[in-house]
Amino acid sequence: MKKQIIALVGVIIACSCVVARADHPTVGFSAGLAGPAITIPATTLPKGSGAVTLRVEYVKFRTFSDAELARFAAQGTEVHSVDYLLSPSVGAGYGLTDDLTVGLRLPYLLRTDIRSGHNEGGEVVIDTHGNSDGVGDLTVLGQYRFVNNQLRRLECALLVGIKTPTGATGVKDLKGELFETEHQPGSGSWDPLLGMAASKRLGAISFDANVLYTFATGGAQRTNLGDRLHYNLATSYRLGNEKSHLHSDGTAEHQHLEWDLILEVNGEWQEKQTISNVVDDNSGGSLVYFSPGARLCGDNGWAATLSVGIPVIGERNGVQHETDIRMVFGLSKGF
Repeated sequence: MKKQIIALVGVIIACSCVVARADHPTVGFSAGLAGPAITIPATTLPKGSGAVTLRVEYVKFRTFSDAELARFAAQGTEVHSVDYLLSPSVGAGYGLTDDLTVGLRLPYLLRTDIRSGHNEGGEVVIDTHGNSDGVGDLTVLGQYRFVNNQLRRLECALLVGIKTPTGATGVKDLKGELFETEHQPGSGSWDPLLGMAASKRLGAISFDANVLYTFATGGAQRTNLGDRLHYNLATSYRLGNEKSHLHSDGTAEHQHLEWDLILEVNGEWQEKQTISNVVDDNSGGSLVYFSPGARLCGDNGWAATLSVGIPVIGERNGVQHETDIRMVFGLSKGF
């Protein structure tokens, strides 16, 4: 059972904290038994156990055409368009005690085909900024399980963390000008995180939920990207599958594989960002994903996770492009 718990550390930093502007990667931690892919379960790693994770996130956006950007600019609204976000990341988690797990995640971010429109003395100009890429901000999260009722199979945990300003904030566009902070790999800010998680097991079925609030502070270019609230609900069902491999000497080796089938609802809210204390009305809002997924776990400590997020509710402020789809793949190894 201990090996299974370690092996099922799925997608580290996966609390469905996609910023409501939608062109930022997810943020959070996951260290579960029969747990979800995005939602943070309350289950912690056993003392002295750990895991490392490679994770890749892809978010495709419904881009604005040059004609649309020109029309917005002519109306006095300067907006940006991004084609897609690709964010590979590495993470690690370690059980300091049976009830206290500490994890971290470091992402790399690539945003492609960033374009914008603006009005220069009555003439509309479309700017092609190109791609923005670089190392992102390191996030550290502690998870303390304060309820572990084995009879009722109920767990609750407190989440406390910090996003540090380790990411690049000086990336320039094709014209040699700095990208705005919202399109930089790093924010330049120290952002505390606080939340709760709960898990309930009913045989092969698991129910998990969590909330996580990010307190944004001032960062690069006098920009505050805005506070964020992330809320998630998930159910997962565990399937077992034992396979046998026959060796040349006639002996058989049995391999036990387990599947977690996952359904999640991932929601987020972000307040409007401010630049030099001026509120950006084309920022912030709410977004909700419906996210089916699956996780495959083996006896050797490896686990692979895939989640597909489909936007079902979007209430954004002002003019912002929509999200078409989000895909998250994770590969983890317990030790």
